[in-house]
Amino acid sequence: MKKTFAICMLFLTILTISLGLFLKIFLPDILKNQFITNGKLLLKTDVYISSVNIGLDGSLTIKDIRIKNPSDFSQNDFLKLKNLSFKIRPETLFKETIYVENVNFKNADILVELNDKMQINIAELSKQINNPKEKSSEKTKSSKLEKKFIIKNFSIISPSLLLSSKKLSVSKNYKLPDVKIVDIGVKENGLRPKEIVTGFLARISEESEKYTLNLTKNLKDYFSEKKQKMMDDISKEEKKLKGIANDVKNKLKRFGIE
Repeated sequence: MKKTFAICMLFLTILTISLGLFLKIFLPDILKNQFITNGKLLLKTDVYISSVNIGLDGSLTIKDIRIKNPSDFSQNDFLKLKNLSFKIRPETLFKETIYVENVNFKNADILVELNDKMQINIAELSKQINNPKEKSSEKTKSSKLEKKFIIKNFSIISPSLLLSSKKLSVSKNYKLPDVKIVDIGVKENGLRPKEIVTGFLARISEESEKYTLNLTKNLKDYFSEKKQKMMDDISKEEKKLKGIANDVKNKLKRFGIE
Protein backbone atom coordinates (compact mmCIF):
# COMPACT_ATOMS: atom_id res chain seq x y z
CA MET A 1 0.00 0.00 0.00
CA LYS A 2 2.80 2.37 0.96
CA LYS A 3 4.62 1.47 -2.24
CA THR A 4 1.55 2.25 -4.34
CA PHE A 5 1.07 5.55 -2.52
CA ALA A 6 4.74 6.45 -3.08
CA ILE A 7 4.44 5.65 -6.80
CA CYS A 8 1.30 7.82 -7.07
CA MET A 9 3.03 10.69 -5.28
CA LEU A 10 6.05 10.36 -7.55
CA PHE A 11 3.82 10.33 -10.62
CA LEU A 12 1.95 13.43 -9.42
CA THR A 13 5.23 15.20 -8.67
CA ILE A 14 6.60 14.42 -12.13
CA LEU A 15 3.31 15.48 -13.71
CA THR A 16 3.29 18.76 -11.74
CA ILE A 17 6.90 19.52 -12.66
CA SER A 18 6.26 18.67 -16.31
CA LEU A 19 3.18 20.89 -16.37
CA GLY A 20 5.10 23.69 -14.68
CA LEU A 21 7.94 23.42 -17.19
CA PHE A 22 5.44 23.40 -20.07
CA LEU A 23 3.70 26.54 -18.74
CA LYS A 24 6.99 28.29 -18.04
CA ILE A 25 9.13 27.26 -21.03
CA PHE A 26 7.02 26.12 -23.97
CA LEU A 27 3.59 27.76 -23.62
CA PRO A 28 4.85 31.40 -23.73
CA ASP A 29 6.58 30.77 -27.09
CA ILE A 30 3.51 28.97 -28.43
CA LEU A 31 1.31 31.91 -27.42
CA LYS A 32 3.81 34.41 -28.82
CA ASN A 33 3.74 32.73 -32.25
CA GLN A 34 -0.05 32.57 -32.15
CA PHE A 35 -0.34 36.27 -31.28
CA ILE A 36 2.06 37.22 -34.11
CA THR A 37 0.21 35.03 -36.65
CA ASN A 38 -3.25 36.28 -35.64
CA GLY A 39 -1.99 39.87 -35.39
CA LYS A 40 -0.71 39.77 -38.97
CA LEU A 41 -3.94 38.16 -40.13
CA LEU A 42 -6.08 40.79 -38.41
CA LEU A 43 -4.03 43.92 -39.13
CA LYS A 44 -2.70 42.79 -42.54
CA THR A 45 0.72 44.17 -41.69
CA ASP A 46 3.82 42.84 -39.91
CA VAL A 47 3.70 42.43 -36.12
CA TYR A 48 6.68 41.95 -33.80
CA ILE A 49 6.53 40.66 -30.21
CA SER A 50 9.52 40.26 -27.91
CA SER A 51 8.05 37.88 -25.30
CA VAL A 52 4.91 36.61 -23.57
CA ASN A 53 4.74 36.01 -19.82
CA ILE A 54 2.07 34.14 -17.89
CA GLY A 55 1.18 35.39 -14.39
CA LEU A 56 0.23 33.20 -11.42
CA ASP A 57 -3.28 34.68 -11.59
CA GLY A 58 -3.66 33.60 -15.23
CA SER A 59 -3.00 37.04 -16.68
CA LEU A 60 -0.85 37.46 -19.79
CA THR A 61 1.78 40.13 -20.39
CA ILE A 62 3.09 40.79 -23.88
CA LYS A 63 6.27 42.86 -24.06
CA ASP A 64 7.78 45.12 -26.72
CA ILE A 65 5.12 45.06 -29.43
CA ARG A 66 5.66 46.77 -32.78
CA ILE A 67 3.07 47.10 -35.52
CA LYS A 68 4.41 48.03 -38.96
CA ASN A 69 3.17 51.15 -40.70
CA PRO A 70 1.13 50.65 -43.91
CA SER A 71 2.97 50.91 -47.23
CA ASP A 72 3.47 54.36 -48.84
CA PHE A 73 4.56 55.79 -45.47
CA SER A 74 8.15 56.65 -44.57
CA GLN A 75 8.19 55.69 -40.87
CA ASN A 76 8.65 52.03 -39.92
CA ASP A 77 6.18 51.47 -37.08
CA PHE A 78 2.65 52.68 -36.48
CA LEU A 79 2.65 51.51 -32.86
CA LYS A 80 5.40 50.74 -30.35
CA LEU A 81 4.17 49.31 -27.08
CA LYS A 82 6.34 48.42 -24.09
CA ASN A 83 3.76 46.41 -22.23
CA LEU A 84 0.31 44.93 -22.97
CA SER A 85 -1.37 42.98 -20.20
CA PHE A 86 -4.79 41.37 -20.08
CA LYS A 87 -6.74 38.78 -18.15
CA ILE A 88 -9.43 36.50 -19.53
CA ARG A 89 -12.03 34.62 -17.54
CA PRO A 90 -10.96 30.99 -18.21
CA GLU A 91 -14.51 29.62 -18.12
CA THR A 92 -15.42 31.75 -21.16
CA LEU A 93 -12.53 30.60 -23.39
CA PHE A 94 -14.58 27.94 -25.19
CA LYS A 95 -17.78 29.98 -25.38
CA GLU A 96 -18.94 32.06 -28.32
CA THR A 97 -18.19 35.28 -26.41
CA ILE A 98 -14.96 35.57 -24.40
CA TYR A 99 -15.02 37.83 -21.34
CA VAL A 100 -11.86 39.88 -20.76
CA GLU A 101 -11.60 41.46 -17.31
CA ASN A 102 -9.00 44.06 -18.26
CA VAL A 103 -6.73 45.17 -21.08
CA ASN A 104 -3.91 47.56 -20.26
CA PHE A 105 -1.61 49.31 -22.75
CA LYS A 106 1.39 50.86 -21.02
CA ASN A 107 3.89 53.30 -22.58
CA ALA A 108 2.35 53.31 -26.04
CA ASP A 109 4.10 55.34 -28.77
CA ILE A 110 1.59 56.00 -31.55
CA LEU A 111 2.62 57.39 -34.92
CA VAL A 112 0.29 59.58 -36.97
CA GLU A 113 1.86 60.21 -40.35
CA LEU A 114 0.68 62.25 -43.31
CA ASN A 115 2.24 61.26 -46.63
CA ASP A 116 2.61 63.07 -49.96
CA LYS A 117 -0.72 61.66 -51.17
CA MET A 118 -2.58 63.41 -48.35
CA GLN A 119 -3.19 60.03 -46.69
CA ILE A 120 -3.10 59.47 -42.93
CA ASN A 121 -1.73 56.11 -41.81
CA ILE A 122 -4.52 55.47 -39.27
CA ALA A 123 -7.15 55.72 -42.01
CA GLU A 124 -5.13 53.51 -44.36
CA LEU A 125 -4.62 50.90 -41.63
CA SER A 126 -8.39 50.86 -40.97
CA LYS A 127 -8.99 50.29 -44.69
CA GLN A 128 -6.52 47.39 -44.67
CA ILE A 129 -8.24 45.75 -41.71
CA ASN A 130 -11.72 46.12 -43.22
CA ASN A 131 -10.72 45.18 -46.77
CA PRO A 132 -12.96 42.19 -47.63
CA LYS A 133 -10.56 40.82 -50.27
CA GLU A 134 -8.83 37.77 -48.82
CA LYS A 135 -7.23 34.66 -50.21
CA SER A 136 -9.04 31.39 -49.55
CA SER A 137 -6.26 30.28 -47.17
CA GLU A 138 -6.59 33.56 -45.24
CA LYS A 139 -10.37 33.13 -44.98
CA THR A 140 -9.88 29.71 -43.38
CA LYS A 141 -7.44 31.16 -40.83
CA SER A 142 -9.61 34.22 -40.17
CA SER A 143 -12.40 31.98 -38.89
CA LYS A 144 -10.31 31.74 -35.70
CA LEU A 145 -10.84 35.49 -35.23
CA GLU A 146 -14.64 35.27 -35.44
CA LYS A 147 -15.15 34.86 -31.70
CA LYS A 148 -16.67 37.82 -29.91
CA PHE A 149 -15.16 39.64 -26.94
CA ILE A 150 -16.44 41.71 -24.05
CA ILE A 151 -13.82 43.88 -22.33
CA LYS A 152 -14.73 45.11 -18.86
CA ASN A 153 -11.86 47.60 -18.46
CA PHE A 154 -9.66 48.99 -21.23
CA SER A 155 -6.91 51.53 -20.58
CA ILE A 156 -3.99 53.17 -22.36
CA ILE A 157 -1.53 54.55 -19.82
CA SER A 158 1.06 57.24 -20.69
CA PRO A 159 0.48 57.30 -24.45
CA SER A 160 2.58 59.56 -26.64
CA LEU A 161 1.86 60.75 -30.16
CA LEU A 162 4.49 61.22 -32.85
CA LEU A 163 3.25 63.51 -35.60
CA SER A 164 5.23 63.06 -38.80
CA SER A 165 5.31 64.38 -42.37
CA LYS A 166 8.42 63.88 -44.48
CA LYS A 167 7.20 66.37 -47.09
CA LEU A 168 6.79 69.12 -44.49
CA SER A 169 9.90 68.07 -42.51
CA VAL A 170 7.69 67.73 -39.43
CA SER A 171 8.47 65.37 -36.53
CA LYS A 172 6.85 66.34 -33.24
CA ASN A 173 6.10 64.44 -30.02
CA TYR A 174 3.02 65.07 -27.88
CA LYS A 175 1.89 63.53 -24.61
CA LEU A 176 -1.72 62.37 -24.79
CA PRO A 177 -4.04 61.95 -21.79
CA ASP A 178 -4.65 58.45 -20.47
CA VAL A 179 -7.54 56.66 -22.16
CA LYS A 180 -9.95 54.58 -20.08
CA ILE A 181 -13.02 52.80 -21.47
CA VAL A 182 -15.36 50.37 -19.70
CA ASP A 183 -17.81 47.70 -20.88
CA ILE A 184 -16.63 47.41 -24.47
CA GLY A 185 -19.02 45.16 -26.39
CA VAL A 186 -21.55 44.81 -23.55
CA LYS A 187 -24.42 46.43 -25.48
CA GLU A 188 -23.65 44.38 -28.59
CA ASN A 189 -23.25 41.13 -26.59
CA GLY A 190 -19.64 41.00 -27.76
CA LEU A 191 -17.53 42.50 -30.55
CA ARG A 192 -15.20 40.76 -33.00
CA PRO A 193 -11.46 41.62 -32.95
CA LYS A 194 -11.76 43.55 -36.23
CA GLU A 195 -14.47 45.77 -34.73
CA ILE A 196 -12.49 46.36 -31.53
CA VAL A 197 -9.29 47.31 -33.40
CA THR A 198 -11.20 49.61 -35.79
CA GLY A 199 -12.80 51.30 -32.77
CA PHE A 200 -9.36 51.64 -31.16
CA LEU A 201 -8.00 53.35 -34.30
CA ALA A 202 -11.03 55.66 -34.40
CA ARG A 203 -10.38 56.65 -30.78
CA ILE A 204 -6.72 57.40 -31.54
CA SER A 205 -7.84 59.48 -34.52
CA GLU A 206 -10.21 61.48 -32.28
CA GLU A 207 -7.53 62.05 -29.65
CA SER A 208 -5.00 63.23 -32.24
CA GLU A 209 -7.40 65.25 -34.43
CA LYS A 210 -6.44 68.65 -33.01
CA TYR A 211 -2.82 67.95 -33.97
CA THR A 212 -3.47 66.42 -37.40
CA LEU A 213 -5.81 69.19 -38.59
CA ASN A 214 -2.97 71.73 -38.63
CA LEU A 215 -0.71 69.21 -40.36
CA THR A 216 -3.28 68.62 -43.12
CA LYS A 217 -3.78 72.38 -43.54
CA ASN A 218 -0.02 72.93 -43.74
CA LEU A 219 0.32 70.24 -46.41
CA LYS A 220 -2.50 71.77 -48.45
CA ASP A 221 -0.82 75.18 -48.16
CA TYR A 222 2.49 73.59 -49.18
CA PHE A 223 1.04 72.13 -52.36
CA SER A 224 -0.86 75.35 -53.06
CA GLU A 225 2.39 77.32 -52.79
CA LYS A 226 4.16 74.78 -55.00
CA LYS A 227 1.38 75.08 -57.58
CA GLN A 228 1.54 78.88 -57.51
CA LYS A 229 5.33 78.82 -57.83
CA MET A 230 5.06 76.47 -60.79
CA MET A 231 2.51 78.81 -62.46
CA ASP A 232 4.78 81.79 -61.81
CA ASP A 233 7.77 79.92 -63.28
CA ILE A 234 5.73 79.04 -66.39
CA SER A 235 4.72 82.69 -66.79
CA LYS A 236 8.37 83.76 -66.51
CA GLU A 237 9.42 81.20 -69.13
CA GLU A 238 6.61 82.35 -71.44
CA LYS A 239 7.81 85.95 -71.12
CA LYS A 240 11.38 84.85 -71.87
CA LEU A 241 10.22 82.96 -74.97
CA LYS A 242 8.21 85.95 -76.18
CA GLY A 243 11.23 88.19 -75.62
CA ILE A 244 13.45 85.81 -77.62
CA ALA A 245 10.86 85.59 -80.41
CA ASN A 246 10.56 89.41 -80.63
CA ASP A 247 14.34 89.75 -80.65
CA VAL A 248 14.61 87.27 -83.54
CA LYS A 249 11.88 89.15 -85.48
CA ASN A 250 13.69 92.47 -85.03
CA LYS A 251 16.99 91.00 -86.26
CA LEU A 252 15.28 89.48 -89.31
CA LYS A 253 13.72 92.86 -90.14
CA ARG A 254 17.20 94.39 -90.34
CA PHE A 255 17.98 91.95 -93.12
CA GLY A 256 14.71 92.80 -94.89
CA ILE A 257 13.06 89.56 -93.89
CA GLU A 258 9.53 89.87 -92.60
